[in-house]
Amino acid sequence: MITDIMLLVVGSLGLVFAIIVDVKKKEIPDWINYGMITFGFSARLMHSLYFSEWSYLLYGLLGFLLMFAVGMGFYYAKQWGGGDAKLLMALGVMFATRPDFVMESEFPFIIVLLMNIMIFGALYGVVYGGVLAIKHKKKFLKEVKFLNKGKLLKRLKIACFAFGLLLLAGVLFLIDDLRTRLIGNTLVLFVLVMPYVRVFVKAVENSCLYQIKKVEELVEGDWVEQDVVIRGKVIYRKKPLGIEKDDIERLKNAHVLQILVKEGIPFAPPFLFGLLATLILGNIVLLF
Repeated sequence: MITDIMLLVVGSLGLVFAIIVDVKKKEIPDWINYGMITFGFSARLMHSLYFSEWSYLLYGLLGFLLMFAVGMGFYYAKQWGGGDAKLLMALGVMFATRPDFVMESEFPFIIVLLMNIMIFGALYGVVYGGVLAIKHKKKFLKEVKFLNKGKLLKRLKIACFAFGLLLLAGVLFLIDDLRTRLIGNTLVLFVLVMPYVRVFVKAVENSCLYQIKKVEELVEGDWVEQDVVIRGKVIYRKKPLGIEKDDIERLKNAHVLQILVKEGIPFAPPFLFGLLATLILGNIVLLF
């Protein structure tokens, strides 16, 4: 009980600090993430040593590995920055097991936490993207019209519609449990709207998230979206995982003043929303 409370307090404070810094600077410092990971493993190790309950430490490791896989998936897909992925890993250690004071659920606590974070993340992304779209209305609408003309999008709409109908038939005729049906219908809805969400996200990205940034303001992990060639010599070549410290120094030494960068969305808030919902409400999908 005491260890669970300590993990909750430190984890919650870590999330609050991460949100404050992320909103201000659009990055989450490593000291927050690594501090939470270190504290989480240390607390679980001490608990295991004192009570000879080694599963408590093992679950922390498994939670870390699960969130590592998910976080890196989003990172390599360029949906999250490195700080967001590390923050998810930290939560995997801190909340790998259900605290004693939280009601039991049909699913493991960490799975419910991940589901809730994804749900709040999707809602947050839509709202944040909507604000950006309104702010850059002309550029956004122009980009939407351009994307809607693509043949690939038309094929995606047809494929999602066909798969959605097939999935709906399976839910209606093969599933009797109401809760499972609810989850299935939610999945059907997600499949059907996915092409439109794709257009919205891509239009926001192309019209709102690219900006010119001073080289002196670059930080490791920034998504620089252009190669830099000076007098036939390649100073920097675009990297899928973002710019590194050596690259920034090379640009400075070459007297490059500014460069095109893709800005990320400060994504720390959904982590806190997801945690609070999991602690208080449980699996929010099953509430409807």
